[in-house]
Amino acid sequence: MPPKQREMDSIVKLIYEGLESKDHLKSTLFVLCGDHGMNDAGNHGASSPGETSPALVFMSPKFKGVLPKLTAPTQPKDEFDYYTMVEQSDITPTIAALLGFPISKNNLGAFIPDFLSFWPSPKDQIQILTRNAKQILGIVTAVSGKELFDPKTNSKPCSLEDTDMNALACDWHRLSKEADSLLGSSTLDPIWLSGMANWLRKAQDLMSSMASNYDIPKLALGQTLALVAVVCNVLAMTRLGTASVGNILPLVVVTVSYGGMMFASSYVEEEQHFWYWSSTIWIGHLGLGAIRRTRAASSGLRYLLALGVVRLIRSWNQTGQKFAGEADLVKLFLVPNPPLLWALIIASYFVASLQLMSSIHDLPYVAVTSVTSVLVSSAFTFKLAFTAEDSPELVTAFAKKMNDAFHGQSLLSRARVVFAVLLLLSSFAVYQARKGGSRAMSSAKLIHHIYAFLAMTQSRATNIPLLLLSSILLHLLDFSELTVAEITTTSILFQYASFFAFGGSNAISSVDLSSAYNGISGFNVVAVGALTFISNWAGPIFWVIATNLLLLEKFRQGQRHIFRHHLVLLTLFATASVAFVMAACTALRTHLFIWTVFSPKYLYCMAWNLAQHLAINIGLGSLLFSLGAR
Repeated sequence: MPPKQREMDSIVKLIYEGLESKDHLKSTLFVLCGDHGMNDAGNHGASSPGETSPALVFMSPKFKGVLPKLTAPTQPKDEFDYYTMVEQSDITPTIAALLGFPISKNNLGAFIPDFLSFWPSPKDQIQILTRNAKQILGIVTAVSGKELFDPKTNSKPCSLEDTDMNALACDWHRLSKEADSLLGSSTLDPIWLSGMANWLRKAQDLMSSMASNYDIPKLALGQTLALVAVVCNVLAMTRLGTASVGNILPLVVVTVSYGGMMFASSYVEEEQHFWYWSSTIWIGHLGLGAIRRTRAASSGLRYLLALGVVRLIRSWNQTGQKFAGEADLVKLFLVPNPPLLWALIIASYFVASLQLMSSIHDLPYVAVTSVTSVLVSSAFTFKLAFTAEDSPELVTAFAKKMNDAFHGQSLLSRARVVFAVLLLLSSFAVYQARKGGSRAMSSAKLIHHIYAFLAMTQSRATNIPLLLLSSILLHLLDFSELTVAEITTTSILFQYASFFAFGGSNAISSVDLSSAYNGISGFNVVAVGALTFISNWAGPIFWVIATNLLLLEKFRQGQRHIFRHHLVLLTLFATASVAFVMAACTALRTHLFIWTVFSPKYLYCMAWNLAQHLAINIGLGSLLFSLGAR
């Protein structure tokens, strides 16, 4: 640390001497501050004084002769309290006043009184503090109501019950009256100045405490309900005999490891690595199991290829926090080489169309090819036109020529054609499944391939090849010898790994809204919400449908209760993950990153469990299973 501090001192000195060397820079304000502190062990992110007390210094040549001199170096009066202690939010009103700007409406900062010396007129000083007080008062009255603070009403807060809010109102009535009488004075009353500064600090503390005033009984109730859900799920497993459907230890290890990660902010921010490495280890484990069963090393070849596919998938998009801007396959190869990107996209549509055609029966070949051609051409041209509007740098060479050739239709009409054909094919899949037997199984596969087109429509162009890689990975793995527990574990690992591979993260800013209005002319909360969810969970939904196809194969082999066991195991992970995330948010509610890391993770946890688990795993999975099990 000492060498780094000396280095930074030299940089600060260089900048400050630069300000002094030019007359037009001598009124520049140089603000130097830390974003966080550090404890004696070198850690940061928690709530100890060392970690929440960063340094702050204001520097300017203009301060000479205006502000009182300060001795340097100085000893701290308290823990990390040297000259004075201010809140980070105090910087906003201070700089706003120095620049002549109004203070941000919802800011809770108090003007730093040391800078009042820049305004020699007492009237100006009173107005600066009064404007700051009225701005904070707007926040206070939004919580408590205006009547208590309005001097024109008959309310007398000084005679009411002794509460923080009443005391604040009492002081405001007194200070605001004194301010009106002091505006015409030639001197500033130091008692009023001290009183107003204290009032600003009290209002700030009161509002800040309300922002972090957690309802502990409700938090405890929610945590208890989450634990009860876990216990009920374990009891259901015991009653149904789910523990006997295979080795559930890997799933338990994944669940407990994932839950433990939720108590560390860095692990939450970089969660993708857990799923990438877990998926890699799991595929290796399955490969070794296949070699042991067949006693032939060649049996592991397909798993070796699967590991290569997983390596490609995890390198597709850099996500998380620390390495989000680092190079990945999209940045290194696809964006600089649009022809390569469109070749992969065309290959993805071509393979999806062949799979779609193979699942349609009882229709003339001409009808099958015609419907498929309409779907492929409309879906591809829509994606081409959409990308030309969203990322025109990707539509070059032959892709631009193709887009120009199909120019004419609006994006709205093109998307609606795609959705209409997909709806028509879905209706046919339900009709085809009514015949039962192999036709029902073909219908389930048809739904899977229909979804592939929907996912490609709702995904960014650079992510479409990931669906092709997912299909390849699905066919490389030998699921015929896997138990229900192993299939469920595989499904969970690939659902989460694919979410992050598509560019998702635990930050709200990573939510992709680019395809939220495909086929919609105006805002519709249900349609926009559904399209947004499909856009961001395209990979996980793919693996849910794929998993149900594998379960249907097992069902037709005689494992009649396989889907029930699968749902119980999925719910075990879902309930346990919710309990862990809630426990982490409760235990770390005073953490520095509670609102930037843990709170967004909780919201994502709700999306995973309410939308992905309840709606997709259970809802869509049940419909698909019942469709194919006829």
